[in-house]
Amino acid sequence: MNHAPAASVRRRCFLEKETALFRLSLPVFAVWFVALNTSAAVLTNFFADSGFEAISGNEPDAATSPWFTAGEGQPGSFVTDTVDAHSGNRSVKFGYYFDNGSVNQTLDLQLDSSRTYEVSFWMMIRDESGNINHTNAPAINVGVYTAPTPGGSYSWRETVLDAVQPSATNEWQQFTAVFDASALSAFDEETIQIRFNRFDD
Repeated sequence: MNHAPAASVRRRCFLEKETALFRLSLPVFAVWFVALNTSAAVLTNFFADSGFEAISGNEPDAATSPWFTAGEGQPGSFVTDTVDAHSGNRSVKFGYYFDNGSVNQTLDLQLDSSRTYEVSFWMMIRDESGNINHTNAPAINVGVYTAPTPGGSYSWRETVLDAVQPSATNEWQQFTAVFDASALSAFDEETIQIRFNRFDD
């Protein structure tokens, strides 16, 4: 993991969509989620609106769909960005150095522990701060959560990417993780939710 100097850590983090065939993306996060060991002729990206093209303004928020937020410190902390986009016209932005919460999506997909899954996204950081008190890293964790029913209570099952951040500012960087779900057999057929967590640490 790359650690930025304390004097330059106030950065806005973006998620954006992937330009490849199978994509899952968030504005300035671009992401996809696919099952790799499948007999399907074409892999399916299970993220809806993987490029964040269907949201705008101060969205996503706790009430939007398919992307929604949790723990957003104040309205407008997590917003749509139309200036920086890896592809398409939009990305999702964590706007403040103190942001602490997550951008999430509940997938139309049930866990199958016989499968291997891949999650991938593009990320960029920009707008460094010269304030020496802004010492938290602009890092993202990607977690897999499941619930017995789509509207149920979701519980953490696995962190597939831990505290990742681009190695340079103002440049898009892709992060990808492949994870074997065999250890999660107790949760087979539960609905999957993916969370992109931002911590004020």
